[in-house]
Amino acid sequence: MSVRGLPKPGGDAHRVVMRSGRRHLLLGLVPVLPLLYMGLAGVYSLFLPYQHRGGSLVLIGIGVLGALLLVLFWRRRHVGVAVDARGVWVHNGQSLALIAWDSLAGVAVYESARPPSHVRSGSLELCPRVPPEQPGPVLWSLVRDDEPLAEGLGRLRYRIVLPVKGERLHRAVTAARHYIAPSQWCGESRRGPPYPGLPDPALRPDP
Repeated sequence: MSVRGLPKPGGDAHRVVMRSGRRHLLLGLVPVLPLLYMGLAGVYSLFLPYQHRGGSLVLIGIGVLGALLLVLFWRRRHVGVAVDARGVWVHNGQSLALIAWDSLAGVAVYESARPPSHVRSGSLELCPRVPPEQPGPVLWSLVRDDEPLAEGLGRLRYRIVLPVKGERLHRAVTAARHYIAPSQWCGESRRGPPYPGLPDPALRPDP
């Protein structure tokens, strides 16, 4: 479904919302604003006498680059993940998709810690009851072919790298465990970075 953002918070105390798009937008303003300023300076310099036109065009080109980056960050401002009673919501910046808890055969967590800070980061590993052969425009890039989470489960599953670390990662994992049945839980394990892997291009939906 195409919506502007993740579902709005309700009265669920265990619900966790992890918005990465807005944070990236704010961080992106740090390099973008100087580029835009240089572009404006280039436009202004065109009207100055005895100004070298080539230098002005270079500055304008830099400003155009800044504008393109700003558009990119703005279009992805809704990117994020939410965990609630219905399942795991994923927004890729343009559309929203839900992986419902009752559609899953197994749920696990992979964690890793990178030096020198050794702050934990991780992913939710969601194994569906039915192999995700047509996952759709949002979820196709999350499908991974890896060793089964447990005996009897399939290799294909969704790997959702959580945009949080440390204590916020622990909260997200706790929320997921609160919503799923004990029989769905496949445990936590450590993975050495990098482990996220790449999706299968054959799963990409036709435009």
